[in-house]
Amino acid sequence: AEDLLDRLPDWHGRVLDFGCGTGIHTRAVAEIAAWAGGIDVSHRLVRKAQAKLHGARGSVLVGDVTHMPFADGAFEAVLSYGEPLSHIAEPGPAVVELARVVRSGGRVILSVDNEWNVRTLLNPLRFLRAAASRGGAIRDWEFYDDDGRPVRLSLKTFTHPELVGLLERSGFRVEDVVGIHVFTLLVPLATDARGGDRRARSFRLLHRLDRRLAGRWPFNRLGYSKIVAARKA
Repeated sequence: AEDLLDRLPDWHGRVLDFGCGTGIHTRAVAEIAAWAGGIDVSHRLVRKAQAKLHGARGSVLVGDVTHMPFADGAFEAVLSYGEPLSHIAEPGPAVVELARVVRSGGRVILSVDNEWNVRTLLNPLRFLRAAASRGGAIRDWEFYDDDGRPVRLSLKTFTHPELVGLLERSGFRVEDVVGIHVFTLLVPLATDARGGDRRARSFRLLHRLDRRLAGRWPFNRLGYSKIVAARKA
């Protein structure tokens, strides 16, 4: 969450966590904002988020992010962390809705799965597929949930021009881009970074390199995912 928290200190108004999940970032924002709201399509995740927000300045609800129950310009800022846009088959309407609920001059900071990353560059088949496409693709991701059950998701990746175009068509101007997991991709994702073996030490070293260079071009375009900050005109 450190990539997000670096961008929060001036968010003192009403902030929306778009695709809030279990509410980890909603709670972080509620500690500094005037009020933090969260919305997610999953009843199960929203229940967890409600528990995290107990006693905080905010609330969360279940809803469709393409048709949100908020007034026009209701928020000074919106965050969307954990790649919610990549979970939406047609992200265009969701970005239009984002533009509707954030006030003029307000900020959005969102993360997405990134099509062009170090693995793409090192894998000839992935490289050719990405080079032949005008936009992103579908990335299959497998993991285990809190109960140890296997979960498989199909997530949409974005190319940089595709994402910038999507935001600009809805009235946003991109101001900053940061790559996430740029160099740490060179170590297996299942690595326990707290361990003392060689693989864990390599991960920690590459993570420090990520933190130093991930906001600079071209590294900010080469993360497994990336954060994009934009402002509404």
